[in-house]
Amino acid sequence: MAQSTRDGLRPTLHQARQLNALLPAVTTPWVVRLADDDTLVRDYFARMMPAAEEADVLYAWDIDGNKPHIDCSGWSQSQLLRRLDEANWIDGTATLVRTDWLRSIGGWPVRYEDNFFWTDTGDERLAPHEDWACWQLLARAGARFRCLPVATWKVGTDAPGRQTTAWAEPASATERH
Repeated sequence: MAQSTRDGLRPTLHQARQLNALLPAVTTPWVVRLADDDTLVRDYFARMMPAAEEADVLYAWDIDGNKPHIDCSGWSQSQLLRRLDEANWIDGTATLVRTDWLRSIGGWPVRYEDNFFWTDTGDERLAPHEDWACWQLLARAGARFRCLPVATWKVGTDAPGRQTTAWAEPASATERH
């Protein structure tokens, strides 16, 4: 499915390639990536799905406040693009992304050179982190970003860099841990 990290790939590339390999098989409208040592609140999907109707990317805050609490819901697309070129306030964990939007940009970025991710064509440098580069690509493609300004997940304390993916189906979503 993907090369191991001992073959010289950064762990994020290894994970992104695995997630991208699974993407064609997804039959649900939403994808959420969750590090396997993180935890969603019990009613994560019940909280998130009503707010997801007007979003293509929907994020919320972590319980411990490890990321800045910035709500971009009212921003114009140009403001969103400008801010995403400066900083990342959206954690790749527990963020809902519409499956069709993720597919439209080719999945999670995997082209990594000179300490940055690049567009697939290699003509434009993106952010230095995979989730941040993905948000940049989605915003450039016109995706609607929204924040649900509540804590819906907890950062784990185990070794960093391990991720799993949950596929979110509004009518039958289950808790993922």
